[in-house]
Amino acid sequence: MRRERRETVIDVVRDVVAIPDSLQTEPQIGEVVESMPDGIDWRFEPDWDGLGVIARLGPGTDRLLSDRGRGFDRFFPEVAGAVVTMPVDDVIVRGSLVVVGRDGLEFAVVRQRLHPSPTRVATLAAATPATLVMTDIVGSAIVDLRASPIAVRRLHLERLANELGIRVALPNLRHIPPGLPALLTPQTFDRTVAGAWLLDRDAAGRDGVIARHSDGQRWVRVRRIRTAACVATGFRRSASGNLGAVRLGLYDGERLIDVGRTIAIRRAPERRAAVAVLANVRLGETGPITTVGQAWVDVLPYLVCEVRFDRLRGKAFRHAVELIRWLPDRDPLSCTVDQLAP
Repeated sequence: MRRERRETVIDVVRDVVAIPDSLQTEPQIGEVVESMPDGIDWRFEPDWDGLGVIARLGPGTDRLLSDRGRGFDRFFPEVAGAVVTMPVDDVIVRGSLVVVGRDGLEFAVVRQRLHPSPTRVATLAAATPATLVMTDIVGSAIVDLRASPIAVRRLHLERLANELGIRVALPNLRHIPPGLPALLTPQTFDRTVAGAWLLDRDAAGRDGVIARHSDGQRWVRVRRIRTAACVATGFRRSASGNLGAVRLGLYDGERLIDVGRTIAIRRAPERRAAVAVLANVRLGETGPITTVGQAWVDVLPYLVCEVRFDRLRGKAFRHAVELIRWLPDRDPLSCTVDQLAP
């Protein structure tokens, strides 16, 4: 087990489940780009802020698998229960497990489900039920659709959703009611609609847009890349003693809160310069342990840096971010969470 932001989650590496050999799939990791691709051969859909899964619809066990084939049934029993009752036989679809709250998609609540306690999982399932958003279809025992054009796959997916009584999510995702067992992702050729999803104009908490080419094989994730000025609150050394990463903070009112960290600074000259600067304001070598086995060295909140990010989780960066440059003349108190507003 490990701890992350006061959440206890379980390592699910052991729970690997096999899917039929005829429909084995590789984890889907799309290239991230900053603008929607040109041309008329692209379809767009929301990039849902949830856990990517492969769902096996119909009776049986191991209905929900992570992209790496790990069993998720015990973490999302309400979704697994709904999938098992669907009157189909091992139809395999791709999708995302999301939790829809009053303020949009709540990824932190989804992550809380990966918990070792069945009682805790059951409590969360009752209080904040998850939804399976179907985004693509892989195939069934009768037909293999992996090599089919996107128009063919989408037609099969829409027919399946219609047969099962699963409705298409509204383009304005703020109007999605919480607790639906399953939804079909919307898809459009309209770049105006896709642009609204990309900018998250209805503040639903989306990650951006997925663009799928008509050939059914090419696809990219479109993300809105943004920058923010953050206060350096600590740094971590690598095993070789070099600078590993910089911890970041932003002011929420008068309180300096932790919002994430940078990726490792790879270029040696920049890394040496950063260590020299941070060493001048460090508080000592006994900072708190925030990641197992790796200690942070706290520094006084004097230094400001500009970072590049794409995804958020509440008032924090979803992933480690890229440090662009130091801002020696920037007032640390001016680095507020308002920069992260939609």
